[in-house]
Amino acid sequence: MMKTEIAKLYYSIGEVSQELGVRSSNVRFWCKEIGIKPSRSHITNNRRFTREDIELLHKVKGLSDTGIYTIVGIKWALEAELKTKR
Repeated sequence: MMKTEIAKLYYSIGEVSQELGVRSSNVRFWCKEIGIKPSRSHITNNRRFTREDIELLHKVKGLSDTGIYTIVGIKWALEAELKTKR
């Protein structure tokens, strides 16, 4: 029997940190500094990340892994990319 994978709407910080290969504290720091605001669960108040949030965090991690950018530089690079897409 073939197993069909269903895409999730929201991911926990643990799932995101595991996908990125970093600690949860890195994800929280990047969100705070870059301005990523994941939604919150109404019951437990846990962060809920969308696929778009995760894709943006992949970009942040990629820029961070180069060792060239500081967190401020990463923020500027992402803002410049956003302006060019408009």
